[in-house]
Amino acid sequence: MLWIGTNGFGIFKVNLHGPTFKSYLPKTTQRKIVEDPKGNLITAHDIHVQYSSTRFDQIEPNRSFIHARDYPWQLSALFDPEGNCWVTDPGEPFLYRTDAQSNEKKAFPWTGIGLCYNQKGRLLSVSGEGLFEFDPTTEQSKFYPFKTPMQQRTEFSQFFWEDSEGMLWIFGFEGLIKAISNGTGYQFEYFVNNPQDRSTLSSNIVLSVADDPLEPTRYLWVGTKSGGLNRLDKQSGTLKQYKREHGLPDNVIYGVLAENPSTIGRSAGKHIWLSTNKGLCRFDVQTETTKNFTVADGLQDNEFNSSSYLKTRDGTMIFGGVKGLTVFHPDSLRFNTHIPQIRIVGLSVNNKDFDISGKSSITLSHNQNLLTFDFAALEFTNPAQNQYRYQLMDVDKDWVDLGARNSVQFANLAPGTYTFKVLGSNNDGVWSEQPAELRFTIRPPWWASWWAYLLYLAIAVTAARLYYRYRLQLRLEHQEALRLAELDDFKSRFFTNITHEFRTPLTVMLGMSEQLAKEEKDEPKRNKLGLIKRSGENLLRLVNQILDLAKLESNALKINYIQGDVLTFLKYIAESLHSLANAQNLLLRVESDQAKIVMDYDPERFLQIIHNLLSNAIKFTPSGGKVLLRADLKDKWLHITVTDSGAGIPAEELPNLFERFFQAKNQEHAKAGGTGIGLSLTHELVKAMGGEISVDSKVGVGSTFLVKLPVTNSSVFEEKLMPIDGVTRNLPVKRSLHSDGVTPSHPVTMQTVLLIEDNPDVVEYLNACLDGQFHLDFAYNGQAGIEKALENIPDLIVSDVMMPMKDGFEVVEALKNNALTSHIPIILLTAKADVQSRLAGLRKGADAYLSKPFHAEELLVTIENLLELRRKLQLKYQQYALSPTVPEGAETADMEDGFLQKVREVIEANYPKEDFGLPQLCQKIGMSRSQLFRKMKALTDMAPSDLIRSHRLNKAKVLLESGAANVAEAAWKVGFKDPSYFSKLYQEEFGVAPSYSNK
Repeated sequence: MLWIGTNGFGIFKVNLHGPTFKSYLPKTTQRKIVEDPKGNLITAHDIHVQYSSTRFDQIEPNRSFIHARDYPWQLSALFDPEGNCWVTDPGEPFLYRTDAQSNEKKAFPWTGIGLCYNQKGRLLSVSGEGLFEFDPTTEQSKFYPFKTPMQQRTEFSQFFWEDSEGMLWIFGFEGLIKAISNGTGYQFEYFVNNPQDRSTLSSNIVLSVADDPLEPTRYLWVGTKSGGLNRLDKQSGTLKQYKREHGLPDNVIYGVLAENPSTIGRSAGKHIWLSTNKGLCRFDVQTETTKNFTVADGLQDNEFNSSSYLKTRDGTMIFGGVKGLTVFHPDSLRFNTHIPQIRIVGLSVNNKDFDISGKSSITLSHNQNLLTFDFAALEFTNPAQNQYRYQLMDVDKDWVDLGARNSVQFANLAPGTYTFKVLGSNNDGVWSEQPAELRFTIRPPWWASWWAYLLYLAIAVTAARLYYRYRLQLRLEHQEALRLAELDDFKSRFFTNITHEFRTPLTVMLGMSEQLAKEEKDEPKRNKLGLIKRSGENLLRLVNQILDLAKLESNALKINYIQGDVLTFLKYIAESLHSLANAQNLLLRVESDQAKIVMDYDPERFLQIIHNLLSNAIKFTPSGGKVLLRADLKDKWLHITVTDSGAGIPAEELPNLFERFFQAKNQEHAKAGGTGIGLSLTHELVKAMGGEISVDSKVGVGSTFLVKLPVTNSSVFEEKLMPIDGVTRNLPVKRSLHSDGVTPSHPVTMQTVLLIEDNPDVVEYLNACLDGQFHLDFAYNGQAGIEKALENIPDLIVSDVMMPMKDGFEVVEALKNNALTSHIPIILLTAKADVQSRLAGLRKGADAYLSKPFHAEELLVTIENLLELRRKLQLKYQQYALSPTVPEGAETADMEDGFLQKVREVIEANYPKEDFGLPQLCQKIGMSRSQLFRKMKALTDMAPSDLIRSHRLNKAKVLLESGAANVAEAAWKVGFKDPSYFSKLYQEEFGVAPSYSNK
């Protein structure tokens, strides 16, 4: 390579080896080329001359072609082995022959295009209808039709190829046609394109055909227009396609010529040469690789013409194009053997130049991940033909070919370390031995660094643990839900079964009580029988509720609708509960804007719903409150609201209110306990009737239950008022004890028992058990019981545990910690018979604990034992109170001891004062006369005034017996003003006169 610098004209590059290929007849477009037996060449561009060499520099007149037109582009001509020239013209129906010896011209009738002289010495031509055969010896022609007429697909074509085995191949029509001679004619086999099958012909426009240079009997090479190159396997009939993606310069293949076997040991002999409209291609049939040449290599132009290709007898190849002929012999080609060096000449990062001068490695940040490499092979013979390939280590497994492109771009590269390698070749495909390399590292962002991943791992582990615990919790909750469901189902079945068993004895009890009540004439006994009947009916109502719940669960509960006035029925239900409301000092009222509401309803189920809601409202509403039942019609719906001014329900408990066995935490405000079944049954019944139930409640204000039922009128009209069992209409009379505390109105020998119980029926039962043996006082809640106990100081208290306002435990705690009432024995009655409940009551200070139901005799025995114990304690406290001096070792073991000691101390400090009496003692102790009287009477069975008198007399006795004073002095020192009155009292107290004690 020589570089020449000029003055003002730039630099010139001179290739001393010259171009690889030679081109002739420039500036003329070339089509068909014919060689005669002597080696002369005739071109379709000028058929009147012939060239005696492949250098096209020796011109002679051509006398072989006759009847040639001025533009004979479609003429077909050939020479037979004897040198005779045969010519066809598609525009004329003749076959022309020029005799080689006599130069005589002769014409024969002829049809068709193209011309072929086969190995049998016959001339062939073709048309869309079939194949024409002419025998030069007999000068006779024959026609062999195709199966179906064929359409000509190209204007310029050689149309025929006879392979090494004498097989005739026809092209230029639809696909490729194989003509097989069978002795009497030809059998045709067609190869056409099937777009769904890549083993078929790639295009139906075939431009050239040639035998394989190495296996001519096996393979046939087919050049197509727009379909690239095809290799036909003659044995299997399948084709393999090669296109631009396989290295071809273009998919238009004008001519295909196969090399002759090599005679000088070069690489020739295994290639086919392809002329295209983008240069010349050498295709290696063994390795299926290509080498492409362009006008820079000496070609006439990059664009060649169809039907313009010829391989001469000596193996020289001629390809015609738009600017002349390119002529070469494969054995004579010389290629560039220089091994080029390769360099990376530039790098841009994020489309900005990056300096890599003298660097073998660089480091980039995580967002510098758009890299463009520029490189060059240091070979300038024909740099446009230099080839390149690259490999990005750990990304590309193999080398990636770039062709002549000398740059490559990588986008969105992940953080990591990479090595970029590139190889380059010269214009003849000689590759560099050592690649150019650049190592680069893209640092990860902080969130992808090793410590960040460590943090992610810790978070993932924590999340996994939390998720595991969450899933475990879900599983445990699921198992617990299943367990609770099973338990709930078990309870339902258990209560259903046991309630069935309850109904039999209840039936007998109710029937017998009703029968005895009819026969009994004594009013008190009739009342007791009525109590039995009411209690039995209440129990039967609870049993029926449990059974109804079971039926609802199994969808066995039938709703029996009738049509009637529900407003009248609502008033009837409310009227049945008026006596219960009056007993609790409550106002129960029914309101509605309608005069009557006629609709379909089930009286029995309607009664259960309204009765449950009203009884709950009454139970949770304190004395002086009100309960309002309202019914309205709104858009074909009956709205029933039950509003109370009771304790209210906490908001967090409202979602669970209608669950079975659920009881709100406001039970301490209830006047009676519950089962947790009523609201659940109400909810299920409302749903079964196609309605809805909801509740709105505020703690301390009250609750409102809303029932919405659809209004229909399709049933038979019937006015029906059902009997309401279990509703307490005639409550027992509440009796109270009225006493002034000093002179009780009842006999002194009859002791007072305070009954604290909220259930009127239980009160009546207790009254029946104790009446006539004790004076009874009553309180209907815990707060009232405490107040009555402090006011009246009873001898014994019997209290229920579950009560409104204050429960039994609170009653015990309040009374046992008050000096006025700490001495009073307290018996607790409750349905809670478990050990924990008993222990809780005893720890609070209860003296006895009886479980419901209890026998009357058990209650009486317990009361008698406690009172007897109290009488024994009275003797002890009496001795303590009357002792003139405090006994040695006396301790205030309990509140009673402390109280008596305080009384003693007050009397001890004030007995000498003649004006010290009961009023002064009450003032210093801090009690009223009645309270102090009852307290002292309960502890010592002595009145406070008697205790003061006895204390003075005992002090006087000590003075007289010791001789420390005479009778008058002793009387004066212990607070008596009148010695004679003192003597009288002394005689009554000790049975002797004071003068006798003085001796």
